[in-house]
Amino acid sequence: MPGRPRLYHTPEEQAEARKRTANAWYERNKKTVNKGKRKARKRAGAIPRAKKQPRVTTGGASIAQEGLPVTAKDKTLTNQQDEGLDFSVRQVGGIPRRFRKALMGSSPSEYFNMVCRHTIQCLRDHTHFDKAVEAIHEFSLPFSKLKLALEKYQGFILQLGAHTSEYVKAKEMWTDLHLMGGHFEDIECRAMVGELEDDFLAGQLDFQKGFTLASL
Repeated sequence: MPGRPRLYHTPEEQAEARKRTANAWYERNKKTVNKGKRKARKRAGAIPRAKKQPRVTTGGASIAQEGLPVTAKDKTLTNQQDEGLDFSVRQVGGIPRRFRKALMGSSPSEYFNMVCRHTIQCLRDHTHFDKAVEAIHEFSLPFSKLKLALEKYQGFILQLGAHTSEYVKAKEMWTDLHLMGGHFEDIECRAMVGELEDDFLAGQLDFQKGFTLASL
């Protein structure tokens, strides 16, 4: 069965149409979207934080390096920082497992194929695309939560200036999750302008052109 005539022909026209439709949808649903984002951030939880204490240094060296006596408060602060750092490193180390679990045993490309097929079915079953957009958001939510968690743990590791290799791993995984988010946005925008099914069948979606995730 032939699809409807294509409304937008050039990449510029398509991008402008997606932008207008996405903005209009967000204006209608921004309260729900922002509420969902706040809940996702809240569910991500909080990492242990050391109490803020003034740094006592002499010429850029720490108290211990200067040979000055270390007080009980200094030791407590150091222990709190070590605990927070160890916790963050453990959490970063568990992200790849959670990433694979979110993919439900599929490769990233297979996962996006599933998302597209489900979204197309929603568009066929419902005259309005809100149900389809909700489905896309449901599929993307686990990855959004992982990205929020990584931002938090990555920043804490960097703040303490330690575990450079763990920070690099966290940044690599964050880049992969950011790439996943871009593909979800591409699917959503094409659904909004009514071109998802035709573009999916023609292999024109961004993820169909090939991509790799370095952290998996």
